[in-house]
Amino acid sequence: MIKKLFLGILGFIAIAALTFHLYFQYSYCGVAPYNCPTYPSEIAHPYQKIMTGYGPEDFALDTSSGYKRLIISCSPRRGEQENGSFYSLKIGSSRSQKFTVIPSNLEFHPHGIYISHIDETYWLYAISHDKVDEQNVDRIIRFAISGDTLFFDKNFELKDPLLKIPNDLHVMNDGTIYATNYLKSQSFTSSLLTAWGKKTGDIVYYNGKDWKIVVDDLCYPNGIWISDISDQLIVANGACQEILKYSLINGAVDLSSPISTRHNDTKIPMGDNLIVDDKGRIWTANHPCTLEFLSHVESPDNHSPIEIRYIDTTTMRSRTVLSHDGSIISAASTALFIDGHLFISQVFDPYILDIKMQL
Repeated sequence: MIKKLFLGILGFIAIAALTFHLYFQYSYCGVAPYNCPTYPSEIAHPYQKIMTGYGPEDFALDTSSGYKRLIISCSPRRGEQENGSFYSLKIGSSRSQKFTVIPSNLEFHPHGIYISHIDETYWLYAISHDKVDEQNVDRIIRFAISGDTLFFDKNFELKDPLLKIPNDLHVMNDGTIYATNYLKSQSFTSSLLTAWGKKTGDIVYYNGKDWKIVVDDLCYPNGIWISDISDQLIVANGACQEILKYSLINGAVDLSSPISTRHNDTKIPMGDNLIVDDKGRIWTANHPCTLEFLSHVESPDNHSPIEIRYIDTTTMRSRTVLSHDGSIISAASTALFIDGHLFISQVFDPYILDIKMQL
């Protein structure tokens, strides 16, 4: 009896393991937790680490002061939830500078950010993941940029049931907003279903008054970028290992024929933030090794490999610019090439990378 029970358990485990393997071998979507390739441990270009606050997850290019600089969104993501911060980095400088935030006692924990020029004011918009009475509160807030000071707009705060777990955002010049939700809830079940390829993410749109879902059935969507020139919406559909392009027709998203980077036989697992350079190319960083990333969450000593690439928005073909084992920078989240510098941010540790190179 015991022998039969033991053999039955072994059989169940074997079937489950085979199903698990075949699913991730042939499934279009899902977070495969194994088969991490071997990546180079060196970077073949001069580079420097530029210190910031902990968790410099996103950055945006700012020209409000008459020169090019990055504004970097920082929020600690290991241990206790300490207050967030913003840093600036002038292109070509080797040191960042922490912004003064007014009021100084403001509690915020920024994630994705975007800069928009509206009514002669440069606004820094930020998704902020906060806690109120031990409850998670996700909101969009904004700051007026004035030199090295950010003035919090106390009259602007967006919260809505459709803004479930926002990841990244894009703000149009008329103040309307697109944002990605990477899960429907922060529950273990929701995370597990997404890992198995269930499309629980979406894109929501704010028209100045109300929110609505404009793209559904995404699997861990992350970075988002909209072109008001070519009427395109581009999103990193992370757990489906692709970047997707939708057409915008009279302001509405055309869901009938999205174009994927997978059409060019390119897989981009767990693509993160998207940002456009001065040549119109979309840059992204992605997380190719799930278990290594989860291990890096626990300790900076556990490296998480990175891939950096750009995408031609016309053909949706991509070029990988850097692959690395994570020993110099792990869990890369944003990348941008500008004026001979490739800047790379990360999810956890307190610095970004500046690589001098030519493309």
